[in-house]
Amino acid sequence: MEQTSMATIYERLSHLIQSKKLTPYRFSQELGFSKPAKLYSILKGKTQPSYDTLLSIASVYDDLDCNWLLRGTGNIFIQTLPTYPSEAINAETNGPLSGLELLQKQIQFLEKQVHDRDEVIALLKEQIVVLRDVIGSIKPTQTENSL
Repeated sequence: MEQTSMATIYERLSHLIQSKKLTPYRFSQELGFSKPAKLYSILKGKTQPSYDTLLSIASVYDDLDCNWLLRGTGNIFIQTLPTYPSEAINAETNGPLSGLELLQKQIQFLEKQVHDRDEVIALLKEQIVVLRDVIGSIKPTQTENSL
């Protein structure tokens, strides 16, 4: 898998669009934006992507590693899981497992997936806090300027 670290979320979004072989216009359509101007504003660095935008991206592109999108670490895409986890588990253990052992390995596998999803949710919650702080710092400045 491709491992890429990019400094800004704008660069990462642009890279994601290129990786998906899409135009920014088509990308904005897939996200359900009524107007592509919202995405162009984000890509140019004029505005931060909102929580809703990040959630839309994560929902539409379920192969995207949200940790990469938010922090710029890791792989851009989640490594695909084997079609038959039991066969992969058998291969890892150098032979077939009993029914109980196989179920225990599958449970471990699923628990790891749940843990990874929890980390993504935590990252999105952190992004919400940051965005709220940014919004909070902008509002008082705007009211001061209007006085």
